[in-house]
Amino acid sequence: MLRLPPEISFAIINGLDVTQPNDRKTLHSLLFVSKQVNVFALRTIYQDISFLNRSAYDQFFRQLCLFSCDIESNPGLRFTTVFSCRLALRNRDGEAMIRSKEVNRTLESIIPFLINVRRMSISVDDGFAYPHALRSLPPSAPLTHLKIGKCGMCSEDFQQFLASRPTLEWLSIYSSRPGSARAVERNHLTIDALPRLLSLSIDAEDTVFFENPLTSLVNLACNVRYISQMDSASIVCRMAPFASVTACHLRGAYYMDISPILTSLPHLEYLWVGKTELIVRTVPS
Repeated sequence: MLRLPPEISFAIINGLDVTQPNDRKTLHSLLFVSKQVNVFALRTIYQDISFLNRSAYDQFFRQLCLFSCDIESNPGLRFTTVFSCRLALRNRDGEAMIRSKEVNRTLESIIPFLINVRRMSISVDDGFAYPHALRSLPPSAPLTHLKIGKCGMCSEDFQQFLASRPTLEWLSIYSSRPGSARAVERNHLTIDALPRLLSLSIDAEDTVFFENPLTSLVNLACNVRYISQMDSASIVCRMAPFASVTACHLRGAYYMDISPILTSLPHLEYLWVGKTELIVRTVPS
């Protein structure tokens, strides 16, 4: 392999699947072949990091802790472009809360070292890794895709984080508490925030924080359940910043008149309502 051109060697190594036990053993062995092969193997091992507690929490947390050990000197993290962590707790007791906080603290020690991450997805039951931890992500990280569970736009730390991420193109937010957007002082995002955003998934309640038009937005997925009791004029005003979208998915629109929403989206071509898979193309008048 050492006599092959570097691009050929990298293609061969990059073809190994780190999720397969045999390939994983091969990649670990390649770390000790040479400096060049070491770099190629590190890139393959670290480019996509994912933690998911499919079964036992103890094993999940142990792996997360091992990953965070000596993280400041880990040479592979510079190759990490995708990072995801999902903790799904089956019980809602005191022990679950302790576990959630353990994971949050560990994530706070990892995020500052994701210097080249482009896609990040984090969901922790009974609380997200507190939004101020997101602000520790290096400013130079070219983040384009962000999926956050159990978090809402009402956090000032989270709003400031979004405003500092002009590279974001895809954003999905699952609000943590219904009604939270009405319970806090509304600090709207600045007019120049998220200039490249193409796709947004959000609860309609959190749309209040988007006071300024998102002119680049093409796709919108929105849970409209919490605005179903609003009058038509208020709904039109709430949806005004998203007038540029051409494709929209409305969730929670049961027994709701969606005509005010459609009025707010003059460029809409494709509509997906509820769980149906029927996509309707509007006919321009």
